[in-house]
Amino acid sequence: MQLLNLATLRLPQELLQTATKLIIGPGQPTRQLDQAAQVHGMAIINPETLEKLVRLQAEYPNSIDLFKLKEYLKPGKSDDEVCKYIETVDEQIKVRSDIV
Repeated sequence: MQLLNLATLRLPQELLQTATKLIIGPGQPTRQLDQAAQVHGMAIINPETLEKLVRLQAEYPNSIDLFKLKEYLKPGKSDDEVCKYIETVDEQIKVRSDIV
């Protein structure tokens, strides 16, 4: 939240509104954090979800499209949405490998 406060002071409002904001933390978010994430448009994911993204990118370089991933980062808890994106990318990789 401190980074959000600093960004609010330093960045132009239109840039802050369009920026993707991400919180990475273990366990379930508190009610207050979930409410703040909804209000400020911040996505919350677990470290395990981030690890899946990193492993996919490490195994298949350039497989993660950050612009498409941004569409899956919804305000609040976004683990399920990001996992859907990972599954989609994994399926696309399998289709391409079958074609080749």
